[in-house]
Amino acid sequence: MNAPFCVLTIAGSDSGGGAGIQADMRTIRSVGGHALTAVTAVTAQDTKQITAWRPVSDALIAAQVASALGGYPVAAVKTGLLPGAGAIRAVASALSRVASIPLVVDPVLSSSNGTEFLPAGDIETLIKRSARQGSEQPEDGQPGRPASDLHQGAFG
Repeated sequence: MNAPFCVLTIAGSDSGGGAGIQADMRTIRSVGGHALTAVTAVTAQDTKQITAWRPVSDALIAAQVASALGGYPVAAVKTGLLPGAGAIRAVASALSRVASIPLVVDPVLSSSNGTEFLPAGDIETLIKRSARQGSEQPEDGQPGRPASDLHQGAFG
């Protein structure tokens, strides 16, 4: 039996389970992969709104990414919610050491109820490095695209 390919998702945690790391993990598993995670923010949310959220420190985000890249055969990386320019710089720096790994950038700029996470211009650093960009859609509890699309973008 072949070992599953590893995909690192760098995103926020959705307490409702409909978006963020939780949705990415389901998508990665559905195409036969093993999900590695770097949590960038923690949210308190339901299907209607985000009631609170806090970013994870840039240093901890960088440490999570470095650990995943150093300890696993990562086949692709996908980003989601990156809470600010410092988080983007930390991720971009860590990924600069592994330029051959495909990167899917799926920025989360704001939620459907208007919670802002990131100014649109801040994500340009990663978009320049990416193999594929996702469409910025509000985090509304629905996966942004089908699993086959993620698989094609990262591996096809």
